[in-house]
Amino acid sequence: MKRIMSLPSYLHTFYLRTLNPVFIPFYLYTVIYVLKNTVSRDIMSTNNVHPEFYPPGSKVCFLCIENESLLEQLSRIFKGLDFYISAAAHPEEGLPMLRLNRYQAAVIEDLSDHRALLAEIAAWPGVTRRGLNLIVVGTKASSLHQQQALFSGANFYLNSSDAEKMDELVLLCLKEYEAYCQPWKRVLEEINEQ
Repeated sequence: MKRIMSLPSYLHTFYLRTLNPVFIPFYLYTVIYVLKNTVSRDIMSTNNVHPEFYPPGSKVCFLCIENESLLEQLSRIFKGLDFYISAAAHPEEGLPMLRLNRYQAAVIEDLSDHRALLAEIAAWPGVTRRGLNLIVVGTKASSLHQQQALFSGANFYLNSSDAEKMDELVLLCLKEYEAYCQPWKRVLEEINEQ
């Protein structure tokens, strides 16, 4: 009877059998990566998440914000910009939603609980990730701080204390994202013309 092994145990057995020192760094990296990025099965099993259906060509924004006043403000802003809103009350609910649905924009609060959401988005392939305008809202840096956005894996970082000018900041983020996407759209159009 043939024994079925999981990928990490298969890699472990393979590398131990070869004992080639060239593979040791790759082996360690793979084991650490698998351990860090293994998501608890409880997260997926406790949620009853279904696909969301919106009219074709519509824009949808995913929100995972625990601050109620900020959530209401961002919902109002994005609805005013003709976005449909898909909100998750907590990261355990939001993670399956991100895996199952495609969004054009996402606003995630910069909290330690929400790291799983950012890690999920960071693991997406380049084409999929480029299709999402990710905005992180927190208190670690000023609004539109480029390094904090880079460290968060987001397109933009907004400070939650800038509530009075949040409308302008969100609009600026959307316009800058559109400018960022223009070269990719042109290349895609040229490829489709051929």
